[in-house]
Amino acid sequence: MSKNNLPSSPVRYADGQFYIGSKPVLLLAGEIHYFRLDPKDWQDRLNRLRECGMNTVASYIPWLIHEQQQGEVDLDGTTHPRHNLKAFIELCEKNDFYLFLRPGPFIMAEMKNDGIPYWVYETCPDAIPRGFEGVPPTTPTLDYTAPSFLKAAKSWYRQVMGLIAQHTPNKGGSVIAVQLDNEIGMLSWVSNKPDFTPNTLGAFEGWLRRQYEPSELLRRYPFFAQEPLNLETFMTPTRPWDIGFHSDFADFTRERYAQYVTELKKYAEEFGVQDILFVVNIHGTSGGRGFTYPIGVSQLQKTYESTEDSIISGSDVYFDTIEIRNFQDMYLCNGITEASNPLGKPLTCVEFSAGDSNFGDDYNGRSRSSSGDFKTRLAVAQGNKLINIYLFSGGENYRFSRSLTDGNDRIATTGEHHGFASLIGPEGRTNQNYPRLARTLRQISALEDRFAQSFIQYDPVGYGFIARDFATEYGYEKSADFMAKKRDLEQNRAGNVWESTVRALLLSGLALKTLNLERDDLTSIQTLVLPSSKYMEKKTQQKVLDFAADGGSLLLHGRIPRFTGDGEDCRILADAFEASDFDEHQGHRFRYDMAIVPEGFLSPGYEYHCNTYETFTVRNAQTLLSTYEGRKTCGFYKEVRRGRAVVISANYKCFLPQYEKIKAALGTPQTLTHDIDVPGVGVFMTLTKTRKKDEFFLYLINMDDIDKDFSVYQNSSPIYARPIHLPANEALTLPLNLDFGFAKIVYSTVELLSIGEQELVFRNTEKSSEILVETERTIRPSPYMRLERLPKGWRIYTDNRQLDEAIPLRFL
Repeated sequence: MSKNNLPSSPVRYADGQFYIGSKPVLLLAGEIHYFRLDPKDWQDRLNRLRECGMNTVASYIPWLIHEQQQGEVDLDGTTHPRHNLKAFIELCEKNDFYLFLRPGPFIMAEMKNDGIPYWVYETCPDAIPRGFEGVPPTTPTLDYTAPSFLKAAKSWYRQVMGLIAQHTPNKGGSVIAVQLDNEIGMLSWVSNKPDFTPNTLGAFEGWLRRQYEPSELLRRYPFFAQEPLNLETFMTPTRPWDIGFHSDFADFTRERYAQYVTELKKYAEEFGVQDILFVVNIHGTSGGRGFTYPIGVSQLQKTYESTEDSIISGSDVYFDTIEIRNFQDMYLCNGITEASNPLGKPLTCVEFSAGDSNFGDDYNGRSRSSSGDFKTRLAVAQGNKLINIYLFSGGENYRFSRSLTDGNDRIATTGEHHGFASLIGPEGRTNQNYPRLARTLRQISALEDRFAQSFIQYDPVGYGFIARDFATEYGYEKSADFMAKKRDLEQNRAGNVWESTVRALLLSGLALKTLNLERDDLTSIQTLVLPSSKYMEKKTQQKVLDFAADGGSLLLHGRIPRFTGDGEDCRILADAFEASDFDEHQGHRFRYDMAIVPEGFLSPGYEYHCNTYETFTVRNAQTLLSTYEGRKTCGFYKEVRRGRAVVISANYKCFLPQYEKIKAALGTPQTLTHDIDVPGVGVFMTLTKTRKKDEFFLYLINMDDIDKDFSVYQNSSPIYARPIHLPANEALTLPLNLDFGFAKIVYSTVELLSIGEQELVFRNTEKSSEILVETERTIRPSPYMRLERLPKGWRIYTDNRQLDEAIPLRFL
């Protein structure tokens, strides 16, 4: 790394930002797997990374290939040129890149054993867990805290961290971040196989005895009276202790993950890796949606909340095409990650899928070229300060030198080639998403100093995240009580709430801030949007009621809580709503079609089909939704002491005008609005502010296939003197009061492409544009430009039909 770019002090974070020295930085990374490329191709991939305006190289480091035989570690290419991690690091430094390295122990990356050497399974049989009823695992998971596994992992860290330590900033190097393991807990979750080993069962028994007094422990687990205690009883949780077991084991597992990460960090520091960022990533997006992502957040929340405040959370973003059906998923996943991140830790995304989604090389997945652009802008707008494009470059899975007799002998499970969906494919060709995303990344890089310290301007409206609602990664299918709870949680914690309530609010321009209801106070908001199931802890129910009683407005969508997480009666909110006589209904296709009728201030409106609802009797409330059959209430408006509440206990559609009525009834404040009519409403917009006074960015994303012309209002006043033109499947990040010294852009209807010493270059996205600039300088006239002199600067009108992509504005 050149001396001019070397960090002068350790990399750190504060107030949601990363710093290298005293400079706030935005880390734009690309994942390049050195071990999947011929070393002669490394420089080409680094050149492409630079072409995109990126400043960081990321890579997994597979233990599987570097230590194929126990005790024989190759990190310098002695046994294979693709093992030369040392040379790859040095090449990245020579090219002035920062480095984000990910040495596992687990790395996944479709590697065999998810990156764990075969000999580990042979020498650590006590670390191989069993699931419910003692069934062997279907994934290559291990007991992270098994002493034999930790001993092997420490030996690996001694070697790999010893090399990395020679390239950290305190040694003049460029490794600024290391990931400790990967997607912790994911393998056990997706296979529904808890990590039952003698080690975990014994630790769980000790945890329970510390957690509960003896009498309470016996009440929760009657079999604890047995002598000797058979710990394998936990493998078949049954009534009456099944709900309690699932809750307790979830809490225990979360503490265990935190202990594991703390141990890995201790090893890394022991072997010299200090004064850098340590990252642990969150898994959970699936099928282009984010409904299960909060499970990963829940699993790792204690890891980030622990005293190890240097552990940074990193999300995995796999949303394929971002469109109107799923944009709110990414928004909420970012928000939920931030809400689970204490101590001013910045948002990061360590696996940011921005390719064409053709993961299987069969075109079953194919995202639009706008996808990476949209996702990147959403991530930056919401405050992500590290974004790692995964994968930036594909490559080849070479064969092991010895036969594995597993069908192909290759290092990974994807065959000869890997990374078909990458921006740069295995053969080195760029895919359809590369040009547009490269342009967006270059734009962001050009304004890195602003984006590195830019944050969304939230309305005083909160989205309530309850991590315990997502402690459902395991479920013993014969545990009837717990499985009933699990189904209720899955139906009401995300699903319809994300599909209707959150989507409608975001499309209207409302900026919700996610709040962790188990930790955050609610004093910063006036309205709380709460997905709710029948199960909610007493403390949380009381917190929600206190918020409303103190004058807050509540929009509760799902079910009215009446049980604790352990299934015990708790009707704090039900009693406050004066609700009783609950009755739940499920539709049945072709046999029982349920219909909901709007009433009260939601009327007039049309009856709609609904596949699930809960009815109840409620006193002193205005019915808003009722069933066609029997006219039973399933939605109401009610004053709750000094506050107000709207409760929807049915699957509700994304009725945008109806949600406007709900917001009005609740007195929900909103900063940004637009005048787009409902048929063409597919625009997301939000406002961010830099740390500099009065500097803002307005983000606009058009997820529809038609152009939009509309006005944007801030506190009911138009921001621009004319409507904005937003082309189909396009996005704009418009500057407001951005000051560059020689000129300040008061506003512009087109976005910046780049900034020079005497030049501002805008992107051509409309036939004619309007730019208002404050400057003491003269603007060089051009044939495509009409200048209007103002007391403090110029109003510039441009005829863009004469131009290609760029609209140059040059100052004399």
